[in-house]
Amino acid sequence: MTIGPTGLASYLNLSQWTSTNVAAAGKAASSSAITLSDPNPAPAGAIIPITPADDTPPIQSSADTTLTVTPVHEFDLDAWVAALDAAWARGRDLESVSRNLQLTLKQVVLERPDLADKSFDFKTRDGLIQVVSSDMSPDDRQWLQDQLNANGALLNATQNFHDHTVTNFIQNNKAFVGKALSTADVQAASDWADQQFSFMNLLSADVAQPLNSNYRQSPGDIVTDSAGRKVELTENPHTANGLISFMDKINEMQAGPIHYTSKKNGHVDRVLLNDPWEPAGWLAATYWPGSPDPTDP
Repeated sequence: MTIGPTGLASYLNLSQWTSTNVAAAGKAASSSAITLSDPNPAPAGAIIPITPADDTPPIQSSADTTLTVTPVHEFDLDAWVAALDAAWARGRDLESVSRNLQLTLKQVVLERPDLADKSFDFKTRDGLIQVVSSDMSPDDRQWLQDQLNANGALLNATQNFHDHTVTNFIQNNKAFVGKALSTADVQAASDWADQQFSFMNLLSADVAQPLNSNYRQSPGDIVTDSAGRKVELTENPHTANGLISFMDKINEMQAGPIHYTSKKNGHVDRVLLNDPWEPAGWLAATYWPGSPDPTDP
């Protein structure tokens, strides 16, 4: 049957229902359907004499009336915190990716100096690293890919980043939805993470850009590192030489204080460089069903 919004309040006059039926109504969250039986039922098809508070039409009733209730999921705070932790952890994963990548690329430059300034990026795919480059021949791209996959620490760090992205989705679903995920749901999140993240792009967008923004020159101060240089990351991490320089610059800035020199009176404040890695975990995209397909143009 169909009950109007005010008609429902009038129709469910609890004085007409037995205690058993009232108790059943109170357990609605654990049942998808409840049958309420009137101790003095109207004949099937009869018009129940209800005077609604608005223009709600009279209610057609049968001897037995079924009220369907959809349970409301209770927010899971612990799951939400776990989702946030997984997103946050990706910052440290990206740092590990970068430091282990630098080690391998230093060896690449020694063995194949012809590839030192070739542009490339890389993703994860089914637990392995996949190099993407339009600047290398297929054979050179495969050779570089083999070198990266041979670095177990690098491979493990990229997989951790991927897995934390999937965990963030699983825990957010548990926190806000509560419905069990299927194997296909989790696989969709995994496939999305493989397609979404290019690690050199992450370094440019989620490490270099925020750092440059945080330490931009202000009208009242001159901002420099301990060697007197402007605090900025302009090195291009998309080549072997560029990534090595990118990481060396971060290490140098983290080794000494950042100087804020007042243009007005020359006073110098010294502070430590803000951690450039942890915010990257928050800034990187997270998955939810319906997220844009990274392969779409």
